[in-house]
Amino acid sequence: MRPRRLIVVLACALGCAAQAAPKAPPGAGGNLAYRETYIWYLAAQLAAPVLAALAAPEPLPPEDRHQYEFELTLLYHRALIACDGPLDEIAATLEHSYAADKKGAKTVDADQLLNALANAAADTRPILDKWNARVFPAILDTFRASKASTRFPDCTNPRYTIPPEALAPAARRKQ
Repeated sequence: MRPRRLIVVLACALGCAAQAAPKAPPGAGGNLAYRETYIWYLAAQLAAPVLAALAAPEPLPPEDRHQYEFELTLLYHRALIACDGPLDEIAATLEHSYAADKKGAKTVDADQLLNALANAAADTRPILDKWNARVFPAILDTFRASKASTRFPDCTNPRYTIPPEALAPAARRKQ
């Protein structure tokens, strides 16, 4: 095959592959609600009152406190990223905030970002509280049974991307 013809064939193949690649769902990618660090932040915020209640009668020894905090945060993280989690509702509230899409920004004004998160908390808190009322009994049962797991839920929100470091080596190679 001639080099020029090969280039045309390759260009066509790449163009067809790019068109066939699935497009990111609306709101995915840049929205803070689907970012791993924000989800862990929300999970820690939800776990904090539960941990405080566990330590209410008397302070927990540091090793127990850290273990309980890890397990509760992990359970909330798994519940947040599940298909029936609140991430899509939260993403909608963050869509037009300063924190909505900073993926391409080289510098971010930390004060503005913190202010945006504080303002967004007023909108996201009712969503989280309503959702937490529904999932808390199952989270508490799992916690009491010491069945916290690092395994991802069977169904995760389609806009949430499992971090590459969390995938098994074989699954990483497929990406």
